[in-house]
Amino acid sequence: MKINHLSLCIFILLIYSINCAYKIWDKEEFYKQQKEVKKGLKYYNQVLDDLKTILEYYVYIDLLKNPPQPSDLSNYNPKVDTMKKIEEIRSSINEETNYYDFFRKIRLLIDSYKDAHMSYGLKGYTFNYVFLSPIKLITVEQKDGTPYMTASTNTDETYFKNGTEVFKIINKNEGEAISKINGLSPFEFMQNFGGKFFNLKNPQANYAFKTHNYLTPFFAYFPFDEDEIELKVEYKNGEHFES
Repeated sequence: MKINHLSLCIFILLIYSINCAYKIWDKEEFYKQQKEVKKGLKYYNQVLDDLKTILEYYVYIDLLKNPPQPSDLSNYNPKVDTMKKIEEIRSSINEETNYYDFFRKIRLLIDSYKDAHMSYGLKGYTFNYVFLSPIKLITVEQKDGTPYMTASTNTDETYFKNGTEVFKIINKNEGEAISKINGLSPFEFMQNFGGKFFNLKNPQANYAFKTHNYLTPFFAYFPFDEDEIELKVEYKNGEHFES
C-alpha cells in the first residue's frame, strides 16, 4: 500500500488574530487567503480513497457504528459510520471546494471519534498558524470555596483592531468576576470551547485540555470558520467587550 500525500498526524493553527512565522494576520485577511487555496476534485477524491484505506485498519472502526454505553450515560460513546461519512463528504465537494473547507469536513469526522490518539493532516500542507486570544482566563476561589473566573490580558494590544479599547476594559476589570462569555458561563464556555472539534469523552480531561490550549489553540485541533471565533465577554459589574 503506497500513500504519498496522506498521513494521520497533528498540525498547528490559530484564532482572533493570527500569527504565522512572525507575521501577524488580521482574521479577514487570513480566511481570505485560506479560502483561495483549491486542490481540485481529483485530489480530494484521492485523499478520501486513501483515508478509507487507512481507516479500515483502525481498531474501533466497526465498534464505532454501535458502541457499548455506560448504563447511566447513553451517549457517552459516539456512533459513527466512518465509510458512510466519507461518502457524504465526497458528495458535498466539487472542483471549486477550497482546501480549508475540505480539511474541516475530515477534521470533524476524525474528531467525532473523541479519540485523542487520532488526528488528521496532509503531508506537505502544514498549517503553521496559532490563534491569539486577547484574554487569559483565571479561576479564583472565594473565601467560601466557590470559584469564579476573571481575565487578564494575554498578549499585545496591537495585534487586535480594537485592542486599545478592549485591553483598557480587561485591565480595568482584572479580578472582577466574568458572568458570560459568548452567552455561556465562563466555565461552560471553556468546557465547550472548540465546538465539535477535539472533544474528549471524559469531562474533566476535556476541560483540562481546553484550558491548556485556549490561549494559543492550534488550528490542527480547532479549525474554526470566521463566524465561529467572535469573543463577547460580560462582567458581573455590567462592563463588557467584544473582540
